[in-house]
Amino acid sequence: MLPVSRNEIRAMLREIKGWRLLEGFRGKATHDIEKLEEVIFRLAGFVDDHADALDELEINPLKVLPKGNGVWILDALLTTR
Repeated sequence: MLPVSRNEIRAMLREIKGWRLLEGFRGKATHDIEKLEEVIFRLAGFVDDHADALDELEINPLKVLPKGNGVWILDALLTTR
């Protein structure tokens, strides 16, 4: 449900199965979780602001890079009404 707060986004991310991978599981680098939270927050705001005009927004895949390097949206589909 929109709107969503940054704290709600943070809590939801920590519930996903792959959360440990984002934190740097088994000696791997920590991923840019803060940027991921920001991207989700901004996308949620965009969808909330344009809900009347949007029919669909799909992002797949989204790549979270090592901490400090951001997030890449590798493919997206946006359909308007």
